Amino acid sequence: MENSKFYNTVIKGDYCIGCGICATVEDSPIEMELDNYGKIVPKIKDIYFNKKVEAKIEAICPFSNEGPNEDELGQELFGKTNNYVDKLGYINSTFAGYVKENNYRESGSSGGFGSWIVNYLLQENHIDAVVHIGSRKPTESDSRVYEYKVSRTKEEIMEGAKSKYYPIEMSGIVNHISENPGNYVLVGIPCFVKSIRTLARHNPIIKDRVKFTVGLVCGHLKSKGFAEMLGWQVGISPDRLTDIDFRTKLDGYGANQYGITATEELNNKKLSKISGPVNEMYGTNWGLGFFKYKACDYCDDVTAETADITIGDAWLPQYVSDYQGTNIIIVRNPKFLTILQSAQEKELIHIESLTADDAILSQSSGLFHRREGLEYRLFKKDRKGDWRPKKRVEPRRVLPEKIEKVQDLRMLLAEKSHIAFLNAKEQGDFKVFTEQMGPLVNSYYKLYKKSFLTRVKQKLGRILKNGLNG
Repeated sequence: MENSKFYNTVIKGDYCIGCGICATVEDSPIEMELDNYGKIVPKIKDIYFNKKVEAKIEAICPFSNEGPNEDELGQELFGKTNNYVDKLGYINSTFAGYVKENNYRESGSSGGFGSWIVNYLLQENHIDAVVHIGSRKPTESDSRVYEYKVSRTKEEIMEGAKSKYYPIEMSGIVNHISENPGNYVLVGIPCFVKSIRTLARHNPIIKDRVKFTVGLVCGHLKSKGFAEMLGWQVGISPDRLTDIDFRTKLDGYGANQYGITATEELNNKKLSKISGPVNEMYGTNWGLGFFKYKACDYCDDVTAETADITIGDAWLPQYVSDYQGTNIIIVRNPKFLTILQSAQEKELIHIESLTADDAILSQSSGLFHRREGLEYRLFKKDRKGDWRPKKRVEPRRVLPEKIEKVQDLRMLLAEKSHIAFLNAKEQGDFKVFTEQMGPLVNSYYKLYKKSFLTRVKQKLGRILKNGLNG
């Protein structure tokens, strides 16, 4: 194992995102398992790493340095017809909108486009099946409540609607596609879509059968602990949680003030509990990075740049006040532009053109963390002489000192949250978690407030200076 480059870099360095693509390679010594922290991680079945197998794994792993990056994949896929826009990839067009047809919008996390677009592909016979996240019944040996599934009807698609902030892996579903002929669309977060794209370059069956990919804008991937933390706060302990809706729309609140619905089973009956707005719950501030995979801090793709079409939340002032939700839609494959235009004419959907700048602005916080923040994290790794994945940004130290400290704290918060929550579960007391996280959380908010005020003062200074000079 000491001679395995892949093991000593990606796995040992904790840069694995748990996608499971490595486990699909023939004779791979890797299988995926759920660890004590609720993350899906690689398990090495055989201490001997065949060099030829290892080379195949490295070529498709989204965090190794041997495969193509998102720009290279995007150029191959869309470069002949589309223009390149930094942070969005090779794009055809960008929109904001929502689905008017049936109850897609009501049933979705935002504007309903995620479920609508894959169902449209199915109904129009562009595909035979949808590969997406669906519910599973937890067991004693596997307590997960979500996994990748194959849906072949509208009803099955709608059961998988809404965002799932939950660990999943693809090895089983890739094997299913390989063994079951047909045309598929795969829905996934950026690094998972990238994994399928790289696999398709080496696997003609996957290339032929995965006809389309639908990407989801991603803040970061969470461990199972995030769902359990939310459920615990509404009175359902981690061992009793059987289902969770991360995006329950609340009438009278803004689109970004959704709640959660946690479910348990008592006497063979489902009992669900709904929260108030998540911003009133502990640990839900996305900037804290609770339960984040380390790999997410070394990823520079927020908008699923290798997907045919990307769906996300339109976090823009003109849309966020509507609690029903509005999507941003980033089109790369021209076929999807034709679909959207046709559906707009039939009044099945409402879309309006959005500039690329506005699409970027709608995800500004996540993009800052994955670009300017990533430059700093890469700088720190290089200064220590540690291996890290190659990225499309260069290591630099250009951030204000307070922002650097915010970045440092975010990494500590993510790492500590896994440990503190496991301690809380072992002691059966949620308070253990809040007490152990408290000092870091307090430091973060104090520092973040200062850095925010600094940025505001700097911006006001530039405005005043420009005004005086004008």
